[in-house]
Amino acid sequence: MQVFRETVLQIEQPIIVAGIDCSVQGHCVKATDKGKVNPEWFLTKTLIIGYDTANSTGPGAAEWELKIPKSISKSIFQANLIVQAFRYHAGVHSPNRHSEASVHINDNEIKIYMDAPMPYGLDYGFDRVISLRVESFIKGGTKLNVKLAVSQGVFWDVDELRLEIITRKHKMRSWVGFAIGLIVGTVWDFLFHNLLGLSLLIQSTT
Repeated sequence: MQVFRETVLQIEQPIIVAGIDCSVQGHCVKATDKGKVNPEWFLTKTLIIGYDTANSTGPGAAEWELKIPKSISKSIFQANLIVQAFRYHAGVHSPNRHSEASVHINDNEIKIYMDAPMPYGLDYGFDRVISLRVESFIKGGTKLNVKLAVSQGVFWDVDELRLEIITRKHKMRSWVGFAIGLIVGTVWDFLFHNLLGLSLLIQSTT
């Protein structure tokens, strides 16, 4: 019964994958294989989508798989996917306003448009962090497949994907445990004293 239980929201340990831990298609460059791309654009785990190792530009895509523990997958209340670049002057951006990129989450597509001016330089896009609510795409599953894709002239610097989860769980109210303990203690005390009295009575009659 609801009167005996309460709902508790709990922040779980984030699930993190590095930018370079992915499969790639088209124009993509990893920090482990920079080729002719400017080395100053990379940290140790950076992936850049939109360039290739020959420093040419074009459409590209990268895919990651984030594994969700079974112990929390069925009780997710809220889940946020964070796509992050740690370097300043980074993120998903383009010199061409209204150009687009996309995020595919378990085969569900979300379009991203480069409309807002970046804080630095002359490009348009999103500075360093994009956060998306994704609990509706998980639906009790244990995997979150994420694909980031850019069109010609769009560039996406990715250092980390992070899945931040809040679970909703039900547990017994604290007073219920106290009451059960009190009842058990009382019953035990009653039985102990009555059995002891009965034992003494039997001994006195023999």
